[in-house]
Amino acid sequence: MKILLCLAGEHLPANTLPLESPNIRPDVVYVAVTKGKKERGLELIEQIKAMGIKTECLDVPNENSLHDMNMLFENWLLTHDTDNIIVNITGGNKIMSLAAYQVFSGFGFRCFYQTLQPNQLVWLDDESVISNIGEKIKLDRYLAQYQFKVKTKIELAEVPQTHKQYAHIIFKELKKNYDSTCKIISKLNAHTAKKPLPQEELKRFSFLPEEELFLQHLSHETDIFKLKGKAITTDSENDRQLVNGGWLEVLCADLMRVMESVRDISVSVEIYKSTQRAKASTNQELDVMAMLKQKLLIAECKTVNWKNTDDSSQAIYKLSALSDIGGLNTKATFISLYNLSDATKTRAAEHNIHIICGKGIISLDTQLLNWGKSI
Repeated sequence: MKILLCLAGEHLPANTLPLESPNIRPDVVYVAVTKGKKERGLELIEQIKAMGIKTECLDVPNENSLHDMNMLFENWLLTHDTDNIIVNITGGNKIMSLAAYQVFSGFGFRCFYQTLQPNQLVWLDDESVISNIGEKIKLDRYLAQYQFKVKTKIELAEVPQTHKQYAHIIFKELKKNYDSTCKIISKLNAHTAKKPLPQEELKRFSFLPEEELFLQHLSHETDIFKLKGKAITTDSENDRQLVNGGWLEVLCADLMRVMESVRDISVSVEIYKSTQRAKASTNQELDVMAMLKQKLLIAECKTVNWKNTDDSSQAIYKLSALSDIGGLNTKATFISLYNLSDATKTRAAEHNIHIICGKGIISLDTQLLNWGKSI
């Protein structure tokens, strides 16, 4: 029987990602758990069981004694001496890792540790490497490793074809004339606001004759909205949200398809912390999420005509907080129809957030492809 022994610690991916490798995947996983990490250990066990692998808990009574730790591992070995055992020493505290290496390597069993940048496993006996760990991990499982669960999401394949068509017609028009198309988009945003604007205020966003011609074409091609007199009407809330700026996230997601090794592209993703209290309300929403090899990609897409730097900076801060979801393996981009201030761009750079904004959006397809290649 092939057994993997791992050490429960704070960073769950250190013990779950290696299981994605066919070189590592065992028949049974034993998780060494200390009293101080009991909660995290039980969570790790549940995650491994969810992967379809039998999992057992090995309680560690004294995590601060090297002698006691050695005795624990040696006694455990007495009941598994005929099994094929491998040991992941990445997790746990230093004493646990040291004891595990001393005992198991001393009896001739192989030990490895995981490096996150890049995702590799390194065998300690001959320093050979297993690369590309986690390159096929699914979005939901990746998020679960960081204690997040998906409440709702719309996979790209589930997005109506008419919504994609709408997004691409707008994109084509932006390429032809960025400035005039932005004016139409801002007027559409005003007419489809969640909280309807007073009629007197809407008059400021009336459509010019040439704008009406484009809107009639857009309506005819997609049937997403109707232009009745000077009013825009939609048949569903999903259609209203699309016209009110949601088209940009659909466009971003659809353009991501050309990235090499990208998968699980989803829009309107709502997640929550799996460890939150039952009545706590800590849902987070992201416009676009996808997996690229072992990286998590997140994107926020805004069609807001920023009136001041503070508003755009707050959007950057929000994205920065969310980009901590997957630690160093998460890459974020902020896509804005309108240009951002130099101060906002500086803040984005400080938080390692990639920016596509203003007239740069007319090359969104190329910029997203290059961003993916740089990751």
